[in-house]
Amino acid sequence: MNRNRFLQLLSLVLAGLLARSSAAWAGPPPPAVDLETALQLARDNSPLLDSTRAGIEEARGDLTTAEVFLVDDAYLQVGVGPRFGGPRGRPLQPQFQAMARQRLEVAGQRGKRTRAAKDSLEAARSDNVDEARRLALSVAMAFFDAVAAEERLQYATDNERLVSQIEALAQRRVESGADSPTALYAAKIRTAEARRRTLAAEMDVTSARVILTSVVGLPPGRPLTPNGSLPTPVVLPSIEDLVGAASTQRPDLVAASRRTRAAAHGETVARAQRWPDMSLGAQYSFEEQDSVILGVVGFWLPSLNRSRGARQKARATTRRRQADRVAAGLRAEAEIRTNAARLRAATKAVAVYDASVLTAQNENLRLLREQYGEGKVTYVEVVLLQRELLEAQLGYVQALSLIHI
Repeated sequence: MNRNRFLQLLSLVLAGLLARSSAAWAGPPPPAVDLETALQLARDNSPLLDSTRAGIEEARGDLTTAEVFLVDDAYLQVGVGPRFGGPRGRPLQPQFQAMARQRLEVAGQRGKRTRAAKDSLEAARSDNVDEARRLALSVAMAFFDAVAAEERLQYATDNERLVSQIEALAQRRVESGADSPTALYAAKIRTAEARRRTLAAEMDVTSARVILTSVVGLPPGRPLTPNGSLPTPVVLPSIEDLVGAASTQRPDLVAASRRTRAAAHGETVARAQRWPDMSLGAQYSFEEQDSVILGVVGFWLPSLNRSRGARQKARATTRRRQADRVAAGLRAEAEIRTNAARLRAATKAVAVYDASVLTAQNENLRLLREQYGEGKVTYVEVVLLQRELLEAQLGYVQALSLIHI
């Protein structure tokens, strides 16, 4: 045995061992999941939902801070030292002072901050609901895309089998002298093209399964298999009713409205900074064997610019939030109208490819195949009808796959 032959055998043995080990490590194949299971997996594993849940906790912490009655902690000051300047020879007299004070807001800032924090908390909750809505839509789209890929693979496999049967008929007719070799060559080309379509469909199935697995928040190394069928056409309510309901029910629009209100409350907090805050306190001092207790009232005077920068920023924030809310409303209306138009177009397309049409095409193809074997029709006629059948089947799947959008 020469060296090259030995290396080839060794490579085959190693490849077999690796394949067996890989199969053992891979474990059982992942189970097929229906749409409801896929949605529940996404709710349990999605990092995007975890992020919005954390956003709710952040907003709740801001509300807890805003509801504190006293914003600043109490201030305590203690002083100890000797007293100088007495008669010569007089011992130093120890002195002691202590003062405590508490700052109080007098312009209602606490209530304004609390209202702003509550609106921000509601906005964060709406963000969570909106993310769940978007996640459900993404999962449904990925699920039905995977189902559609399975359907296309089935049609491609059936088409490849049908083309192989036609090639076998062409082979027999050429061998019997009833047809020219050109028909056989064309049949072989069609068989190769059908095989290419099947391989492409298999790749699409794998890709769709990986996408579905990643959308639900699982590692895509073991892709899920969808277990379901494509949706059937549904009757949509009035577009104007959908647009009207969106302004009060869509969570992204609710979140935008809440943030606008929170910004408006923040603007009132900034305006309240123009007013001086008051402090109340008490002071105790011990001087020359005497104790002195004083009540202290103080004021924190606003700076010379009277918080102009903070007020200017708060006004701009309110205007920006208002513009964001208007833009979100326009996007939502455009999305509703576009998807409604797409859904109605897909519903009409599905109606074109009803079961009777596909059944009639299948029956015609069967009859033409028999007639071609008997020499009653040409190869071109069989191929044209076979191609039309495949296009109709793929068009039907595409129309159904658009209904879920």
